[in-house]
Amino acid sequence: MNAKEVSQIMNQIHQAFLRINELNYRIQRARHEVVIKAEGLKKAENLLTERQASHQKLEIVAQELEHEADFVSRGLQRRREQLNVAKSAREYDSLKLQIEMDEAKSNRLTDETIVALSNLEKSEIELAEIQKRYKDDLTAWETANKEFHLTEAETLQEIQITLERSKKLSENLPMEHGSIIARLVNDGNEPLAPIIDDLYCGSCNEGLPPEVILNVKEGSALCCASCGKLLFISEEASS
Repeated sequence: MNAKEVSQIMNQIHQAFLRINELNYRIQRARHEVVIKAEGLKKAENLLTERQASHQKLEIVAQELEHEADFVSRGLQRRREQLNVAKSAREYDSLKLQIEMDEAKSNRLTDETIVALSNLEKSEIELAEIQKRYKDDLTAWETANKEFHLTEAETLQEIQITLERSKKLSENLPMEHGSIIARLVNDGNEPLAPIIDDLYCGSCNEGLPPEVILNVKEGSALCCASCGKLLFISEEASS
């Protein structure tokens, strides 16, 4: 196998690993989207929990004011009835004083109840809006999560197919080239780096000795001393 044929196969393998990088990025991007949606959902859930607790307190306050106002109103009615049948001036004056105090208290409770019910009504509107946002965030998370699992399954399958194709291409290379590629892939590394402008490693941008570049052009299996990737001549450089 001559140097040109070696270079052609190396270019095909390099393109395969570039595609694998794109596919892995697709998975990462989809996973990140799920994480973002999950964080948004958690914030919405916390806000909903806080607002539900606040709304419950407002309900309790309103109920207590209504009960107290009703109790005072019934007491006021009873004293008015007693006033009509008072047996002495002293009893009459005492009941009238108590009625005035109860009326003042009733008016105050009425005002406080109106404010409490108004706050409760506003809270109900806000709570409904927050519940809607939470449901929207939940739907968004469920959609993103579903899409992620579909994307992951399809993409991992394509990655596996691309790896198998690159492996078969490597089998057509000289043994030294193939063994280096296999070792780097087993280590979890992208195995190849093109030589750029007859000067630099296309992976780490470190300068390359002229003799290394010349030997690679002649078909030798040489790795970059900096990043360790197997060097090759790109199709653009060789054309």
